[in-house]
Amino acid sequence: MIEKIQGNTKINKLRLINIYEADYNLILKHFCPHKATHHAEQFNLLGETQWGTRPMCSAEMVALIDEYITEISRMTCTPLAKLQNDAVSCFDRQVTPHAMLKSRKYEVPDKT
Repeated sequence: MIEKIQGNTKINKLRLINIYEADYNLILKHFCPHKATHHAEQFNLLGETQWGTRPMCSAEMVALIDEYITEISRMTCTPLAKLQNDAVSCFDRQVTPHAMLKSRKYEVPDKT
């Protein structure tokens, strides 16, 4: 907050500085995915292999399971081929209006 009159700190004599971009980024990064994930969890729309964003499913567990599979394959001398589809970089390229239209399909509230 900035004082309108130097030395006067009364609440009606202060200017409030809003940082709208930070609030907007918070909404995009937290509230929209949070609402969409809980909606998808409620209506059973996520697959069994979806771990990172689901409640009570940690991403560390996926890495541990992957290590176990690799070690069991190595110890039993069994051939192993793994396909790891990492889609993290595709979320950086999403167009925001398109993502918002798609989120409406899954009934994410407009207020978020």
